[in-house]
Amino acid sequence: MGAVQVRRAYSREPDKTDGCKYVQDRLWAERKEVVELFEKGGKCFVCGSSEVGDAVKDVALRMMLERAKEMGKEKSVEEAKQWFEGIRNERYATDVFA
Repeated sequence: MGAVQVRRAYSREPDKTDGCKYVQDRLWAERKEVVELFEKGGKCFVCGSSEVGDAVKDVALRMMLERAKEMGKEKSVEEAKQWFEGIRNERYATDVFA
């Protein structure tokens, strides 16, 4: 149906995944498409350690700041954090473990 695509990131063999060692690396590498999907109502679900959740949050903030700048609406880091808190548990959800 095309509803899901798997994009891999291999921490032990990043050369097999275009240099993407971690999930956040893959998100950043694919940020143009990720932003387009998110702007169309896409959602993000993260399952992994709390470190993975934190890293994905950090890259999401970077993507938001970059997109705002592209649109001529520069935002502060604090504004980006407020935006992120506004989408938590609705468009961004995590299932993290220690």
